[in-house]
Formats: sequence, C-alpha cells, structure tokens
Amino acid sequence: MRSIFNKIETALASHLMDRADPSGTHSHRSVSGGSVSNSAIAQTLWTLNHPTSALARKLGPWIAAMFAIALIVVALTVVWVLRVSMRQWVGDLMRSNLATNVVILDQWLSDRQREVQRITAAPGIQQASAELIAESVQRFQWSADDAGNRPALDAIDDGWAPDIYVGWTLLDREGHIVASSIPALIGQSFLIPAATTEKARLGQPAISPGFACPIAIQSDGPLSIAGSALMAAMAPIVDQKQWVGTLALLIDPSGPPSQLLQVSRIGQTGEVYAFDSRGWLISESRFETQLRAAKILGSESAIRSPLRVAVRDPGIDITQSTPSNLSLAELPLTVMADEATRGGTGENVSGYNDYRGVQVVGAWTWLGNHSMGLASEMNAEEAYAPLNLMNRLLLALLVVASLAAGFLIALAMLLRRMGKRLRTAQKQQRRIGHYQLGESLGRGGMGAVYRASHDLLGREVAIKVLGSASQNSVSVSRFEREAQLTASLRHPNTIDLYDFGRTDAGDLFYVMEYIKGITLQRLVDRYGKQPPARVIHLLLQICGSLSEAHRRGIIHRDIKPANLMISTEPGMHDVLKVLDFGLVKDVVASSAELGLTTSDGITGTPMYMSPETVRDATASNQRSDLYAVGGVGYALLSGVPMFDSDTSVDVCMKQLKEDPLRPSQRINRKLPDDLQNVLMSCLRKDPDQRPHSVDDLAAALRSCDDAGHWDDMDALRWWSLVLDDRPTREGRPDTDGTHDSPPNSDGEAITTAH
Repeated sequence: MRSIFNKIETALASHLMDRADPSGTHSHRSVSGGSVSNSAIAQTLWTLNHPTSALARKLGPWIAAMFAIALIVVALTVVWVLRVSMRQWVGDLMRSNLATNVVILDQWLSDRQREVQRITAAPGIQQASAELIAESVQRFQWSADDAGNRPALDAIDDGWAPDIYVGWTLLDREGHIVASSIPALIGQSFLIPAATTEKARLGQPAISPGFACPIAIQSDGPLSIAGSALMAAMAPIVDQKQWVGTLALLIDPSGPPSQLLQVSRIGQTGEVYAFDSRGWLISESRFETQLRAAKILGSESAIRSPLRVAVRDPGIDITQSTPSNLSLAELPLTVMADEATRGGTGENVSGYNDYRGVQVVGAWTWLGNHSMGLASEMNAEEAYAPLNLMNRLLLALLVVASLAAGFLIALAMLLRRMGKRLRTAQKQQRRIGHYQLGESLGRGGMGAVYRASHDLLGREVAIKVLGSASQNSVSVSRFEREAQLTASLRHPNTIDLYDFGRTDAGDLFYVMEYIKGITLQRLVDRYGKQPPARVIHLLLQICGSLSEAHRRGIIHRDIKPANLMISTEPGMHDVLKVLDFGLVKDVVASSAELGLTTSDGITGTPMYMSPETVRDATASNQRSDLYAVGGVGYALLSGVPMFDSDTSVDVCMKQLKEDPLRPSQRINRKLPDDLQNVLMSCLRKDPDQRPHSVDDLAAALRSCDDAGHWDDMDALRWWSLVLDDRPTREGRPDTDGTHDSPPNSDGEAITTAH
C-alpha cells in the first residue's frame, strides 16, 4: 500500500510541476534557491511514517464512510429545503405578477367605462341616439343611407381616441347596429354577451369581454378578416327612463389590452392572458407560432388567437407532436380555466397542462366586474430550472462521493501539502525576466505565445517562447532570425518587438506588443464580406508594411488573414498589424541561411501560397507576397476564399491549375470592377504578369474609385458598435459593413504561433 501511495504522490508532484512551468521545462529552483527534484518534493509532501499519516490511514475508511453518509443526509435535506423554498418562491412570483396585471387591466378597463359614460352624457347624444334607434325599429331593413347625417352624433367622433378604439357603434336592444363610425357595420348585428347586455339594461356602463365582428372592418391586421374578435366599452341609451339601446366604443383585443399584458411577461415562457366565461382567449397568446404549427390557429398572420383559441387541455404536448382531428369544443377546460370560470381565485405550483398541453405553473383570478378571467402562467420546466439543475448536481455529487469516499482523506492531505509548496514554485516559474506571464494565447510548431505584463511599467505585452524541448538547430535559427528581422522593421503596420533573450532553463523568448483586436480571418468569418473602401484601406496598410520589408530584402511568405490584425487605439481606428515573420526569407542571405526557409513540408498556408511557392518553397520572391495580398483582398471583398476545398493537397492543385473566379462571379453580386481587376492581377499564375512591386500594387489600389472613401469616422463608428455591443452578440453583420451585433470577448487575440 505504501508503494502505491508513493507512486501516486510522485506522479502528482511531477504533473503539477509540469503544469506550473509555462514553457514545458522545470527551472528546478526551490523557494530558497536550492535545487530540488520531483522525488524530493514528493517525499517532503508525504511522510508515511509520520504519526498523523498513520492515524489517517487507520481511521480513513471509517471517516470516509461517515463523511459519505453525512453528505447523503445533507444533500437530501438540501434538496427538500430547496424544493419547499422554490415552490414558495414560484408561488409568490406568480401571485405578484398576477396582482400587478389585475391592477393595470382593471384600471385600464375602468377608464374605458368612464370614457363611454362621459360621451353618452354629452348634450343631445341620448336624445339623438334614441330617436335614431326608434326610426330603425320601424324599418324592415336599415342601412348607412337610412342612418344619414346626424349632426347631433358628431360629438361621439370627438370623444373617442383612435389609438385606443377602432370605432364606435350605436346598437338597439337586439344588438342591431343603427349607426357607426364604420359605415360598413350599419345594418349588421353584434352577438353581445348576455352579462354585458344585462348591465346595460340596468343602466350601468360595462366592458364586453369578447364577441365576433361579422365583417372585415380594416384593410390589414387582425380585423381584416371576418369573424375576428372585438371588445367594447358600452353605455346604455335611455329614453323616458327606458333602456332602448347601447353606445359601444370598439376595441381590438389584439391591440392595447394584449399590449398591456405583454409588458410584465416573465422569462422565456411566462405569459399573462385574459379569457371569457366560455374559456376562449380574449388577449393574444404568446405562443401563436406554436399554435399555428399545431394547426390550432390558421397560418395567416392576420388570424390571431382571441376567440380562436380555447383554454382547454389538448391532452398532448402540441409543441412536441401535432394533434389530429382536434375539436376544441370537446376538450376539457384546463385546471386553471375550470376553477377561474366558476369565479375562483387560486394558484398551482405543482404543475398542470395549459392550452398547449405543456406543464405550467400559474396563478389566476376572475374579474367579476368585467366578466373575464386573468391568468399568469410559466412553463414548469423554466420555473424550476434552477431546482432541477441543483438536483442533478447533487445527484452527481452523491455518486462521486460514494465512489471516492475511500480516497477523500488521503487526497485532501496530499493536495494541501503539495499546494503550499507548489504555489511558491509556480509563482517563480511563471516569470520570464521582468515579465509576469498570464494565459496562453496560442501554440504552434514555432513556440507558444503568452500574455504578460512588465513588473514596473505595467505594460501588457505578448511573449513568444520556444521551449528547450522543442529546440533543434533549425528551430533555434528560425526563431532567432524571426526576432532579428522583426526587430529591424520600423513600419507602423508591422508588429513591434521589444526584447529577446534566453531563460535560465534554456528557453528562447522574445517580447512583442500586445494587440487588442481581431484577425482578418475572424473579421471575415463573423462579418462576411467587407465594403470595397474598407478592403482598399486595409490592403494599403499591408502594402505599407511589406514595402519596408521588401526594400530590406525580406519576404514574409505567410501573408494570410490569420496573420493580419486590426485594432482600435485612441485617435486611430482600423489600425492593421502584420504579424508572424516566422517564415520570412531574406533574399540577400547566405545559402546556409536560405536553407532555413525550407521546412519538412509545405512552407506557408496553401490557400494563400503562390503557384511558384507550391512548386518550390525556395523559389518564392516578392511577387509571391503580392499573390498572398491578392488572396487576402479576395477574401475580404467576397467573404469567401479563392477556392473551395477540404484538403491542403486539393488547394495546392488548384493553385497550380485553376484560375479563381472573379469575386463578383463567386458570390453572384455586383462589385467594383476596378478593385476586382487589381486583385485578379495579383492572382495571376505567372509572377511576371503581377504588379512589379508592392508599391505598384499600392498605387493601383489608390487609383480605384472607392479609395479614400473609408475614413477614420467610418472606422470609429464600426469599432464603437463592436465595443458597445460586445456582451450581447446574437447575430451577424450584413455584407455591407453594418453590424447587427459585434464579436464576443473571445474576439480579442494577439497572434497565432507558428
């Protein structure tokens, strides 16, 4: 048993020491500065003959068993307490939301009653209305021509608000319309609910909860279809103390009433809705899309749920399967609707089926003064999502605790002792000179890149490290040459290099500026094709960096969107930096140095390699870089690379044998011909047919019509959207450069390691 513990401890110590060393090698320095081996650390952290260790081994199984039992008891208690508390919280939430909406809706409906009562109380309205109703009773038929022009009723038009009501009607005792602000309704009839008619007979204003409109009264929207739902604020018309008719202000239930109830929706599935005594919806359902998919509601957008969807239990979850031959009238009312239509008020946090067959929790009440019910519901799955998650976590915890009970004591002691010593060692090892290393930004064949900060200056930098385990004569020479050539370049569009050296452990490193921005590859992937003016603006910056490099006899050889970053700085926006000179070729170097440019395989990225480089990596020249610049411009302008292919071999074959389509043909959209011509000239197979130099390419870009049309203000607006909206990214900008949503936080990067 001791030998097993020794092996476990030594393996853990070695693993943790490896994790503490960012470069992959151990500095082998203790806190005091002496040399300490992994085995020595392990022996220090775990002494088997120590009395405490012996006692732990003796009592460990009993302690672990008691701990596991206690954990199970605690977990079950926590589950019970959480369930009770969660049910109480859900009930309070539903009741509170319902009470708020009851107050809001009751106030709004009462205001409508007062308005219609005020209109009927205006001078002359009662008498003129009574006379018109009396005339209509004496006619066999009644039309808009019979209603004629009644100046005394003009005051009605002045009294109703078009943003609340869709019109008004004057009805006799049987519901026949004898006058209306909508002439097509005159001569029609409304089937007003009996409870509302009874209130009018008793001389009281009332709200009619819902009735069907016999004809279409609007050109679009819910009321553009006959049979759509209407509500009405109604007041009696009295002649000689006898009720003779009713003035009704018509309300679209899909309008203000539904909008009021939509304001306080909870979560993703919560809804508050009104319904009548027969169980038909009065307000709009939140789930009309689901109802249309289940064929409960018609497919036309103008067909809305009021008076077309019943609060009845379909018996199946219509969001999971489509019901067949479903007759709403034959279905039972939901638990909520059955109690509410009997005049009850209540809640149910255990769960019941709603009118979609989905398990919900809710609270409800009956508004007797308005003859309608109001319910606040939410999917039970969403309401109890935190509890369900906690149950799963606790169950997983119990399983893990049961399986690992025998190892908890030993593991806790081992990790605590090792942790104390490794914290100091790790702090020492995660340093290079005056720089404190942070998280890894990338890793590749030519080393790893870390984010770091200077101890005294506090400046953020990026440090590229070539670990000693990855070093050989070729990689060391390449790494040193990359650092030296990068440091020799001073163009503002070339990444700056600050320092270069070797650690005590033998790791090579160089320090470069840290760029908070996004690569052109990420720009294209997330935002698609870019405006031509911006493409020119970015390509000119690439040309500026390459111009200096080419004048010094340096060929980059790996120009691609992933090695080009844009960022924003105070006073400067859309600043491009050329990164990663790890594959550069010095055309004036010796033959021995030129051999460093040849790797064991393809040198560069096939999609942006010139044909001559595909044939022979040593044959690349300055015009090979121009080919890559053309490929980058192609991707920016069209949003897609030059060729479609899944493998590097296929891409290389296409580079040798196929000419890329013009960007406009590739995406089937009109693009500036002058810019396309410049890009296609860079992509010619024969290097002699490409621009003679990067300066000639820059001149050709500046001669394009869109050159100079992307200025600092355009860039500022683009980056402002990126920085302001980054946390809420949900979409993708359009292809013209405007942005629905910017990248999330993982859009920040420094460079990829090669």
